[in-house]
Amino acid sequence: MNASGSGRKRIRPATDTSCAAATRRLLLEQGRLIQHNVPAVIAGNPAALHDVRVAIRRLRTLLKIFRRMLESTPAKHLSRRLKKLTDTLSSYRDVDTQLSMLCSAPLRRLMTGSPGWSVFLKAQRMRQQSSKKRLTSFMQSSAVQTLMEDLGQFLKKDMAVLDQQQDEVLNRGIVKALRKSMQRVEERSRIPPTLPPGPAHALRIACRRTRYMGEFFGRQMSPAIVALARRMKSMQDLLGDLHDIDVHLQHLATVRACPPKLVPEFRRRRKAIAVKFCSEWRAFITSRTRLEIGKQLGI
Repeated sequence: MNASGSGRKRIRPATDTSCAAATRRLLLEQGRLIQHNVPAVIAGNPAALHDVRVAIRRLRTLLKIFRRMLESTPAKHLSRRLKKLTDTLSSYRDVDTQLSMLCSAPLRRLMTGSPGWSVFLKAQRMRQQSSKKRLTSFMQSSAVQTLMEDLGQFLKKDMAVLDQQQDEVLNRGIVKALRKSMQRVEERSRIPPTLPPGPAHALRIACRRTRYMGEFFGRQMSPAIVALARRMKSMQDLLGDLHDIDVHLQHLATVRACPPKLVPEFRRRRKAIAVKFCSEWRAFITSRTRLEIGKQLGI
């Protein structure tokens, strides 16, 4: 394990040979990552906010894979509460991302001299400062603190029920979950090449879950699953960039004095990302990796 001076903490993947031990380790690592970074989020660290949101998503993926084995625990309720938390955190993260896009060198060069640009940018910086204050207050609330306490209890006590499961049962659950997740990716990929915001976001979520499963268990399954995780990360990143632009365009639609060049520029970027994604998706779906995955998972 290692930690940076900013208070963020990154944890290496599990290397246990027992499936039950590896699963417990993965759950523990993601849970601790959430707990460790909460103080840094309160302190206003955007990178820690990102790490908390990712760890929550990864933890919830694991809870979903093993939900039947964890039925006797508060796992299902805990997962719902964590989803509610990360949904709330997403709105704060969106503000940070939007300002980062606006302050990028290429965009600043494009917008220099544009009517209303400096006033608009100043307003967005003030918006971010206000957002940070609200985030700090939210993360210090009793609801979040109680959730962290309940998460700690689950990690300390409840997930021990996995030790009662045979590795064969756990492995079957992993394969079944990965098969279902991959099928969902391919079902949700059947959308227009313009990648409409709603369907594209749903596809992104499906790619992300499949990626996490591949990263968690690929080394124990096959090189094809490891390759699948890498492919899904690439797809997720492109769809993530697309989603950020969609959220920003939605925000700009509410701004009264939006600089005239801004919306056309983001629409141009969105179109370029959609073209790139469609090209990469066609390459993946006809690749040897997809063929090998189909044979292994029976899809």
